[in-house]
Amino acid sequence: MKKAFLIGLFALLFCATYAQQTEVIRDSSWLINRSGIFFQARQQVQSNGSETISFTPLGDTSVTTRAFTTSIQQDAARLAQDAGIVSSYRATITDLIRFANTLPATLNRVPLDSIAAQNTNLYTIDYWQVNNLGIRFRKTAAGNYQWRSDTATVWRPFAFLGHIIRLSNFNGYTQDFFRVNQGNRYRTINRQYSLAPRATGGNRTAAAPVEVPEDEPPAPSAATLNANGTVTVGVNSYKYNSRNKAWVKI
Repeated sequence: MKKAFLIGLFALLFCATYAQQTEVIRDSSWLINRSGIFFQARQQVQSNGSETISFTPLGDTSVTTRAFTTSIQQDAARLAQDAGIVSSYRATITDLIRFANTLPATLNRVPLDSIAAQNTNLYTIDYWQVNNLGIRFRKTAAGNYQWRSDTATVWRPFAFLGHIIRLSNFNGYTQDFFRVNQGNRYRTINRQYSLAPRATGGNRTAAAPVEVPEDEPPAPSAATLNANGTVTVGVNSYKYNSRNKAWVKI
């Protein structure tokens, strides 16, 4: 009995660990009509490539219609509630950053430094990218956290909170990236942008987080990250060549 219990416990722990390491990347469903009785088929594809398909009996036309009517209303109500919670994230993150910045004067310690130290690659040159745009981070001698893209010369503020990275003035907008599955990959809520290590990191050299110039001359024109991964600077567009590790004018 004890052995069976331990086996069951290990199985649960394995499933819990496995679930944390995978992510549903596709979840689709459709109806199947079998002699007037409807079944709902559901297909889920995990990030590790595994796939499951399930079938749930619903009933005849009237029962199925009522079931979907209720389901749609319930899902809409839940999403509306979730949207209210999500819409408050930006203000909450802003307050977290503000509070963290007030602590050094009282503690003589910098909590954000302690959080940054947990990611040894934070200040690594040629390591990070947003979609296909390479970016880098630094901490200045004055204690300011900054980021810039490979196509720009201006450093802008950023905040690293462990599970959240905030880039200020990203395409003219403050953009928050949320950690995915406890890894070193972050994503915006709308999934438009992903922040992660480069797919081909090459030689990675640690950049000094201090003793760097506080100010740099402004870029000749603003850089815009396009949805297809290209970058527009002024009237010119560039595409990143992963083989040569360089931005190529297109």
